[in-house]
Amino acid sequence: MALIADTVSITVMEIVDNAFLLTVPVNRVMIDRGLGHAVVHQYHHG
Repeated sequence: MALIADTVSITVMEIVDNAFLLTVPVNRVMIDRGLGHAVVHQYHHG
């Protein structure tokens, strides 16, 4: 049971790490193009 729990934990950790590595360059490109999160604030507050 401990082996399964460790395997699941490591798998989730790797997925999150890889997702973070993908989102950083995408966010940088969006910010460079003027499409960052701050642009959509007008839509959040109606």
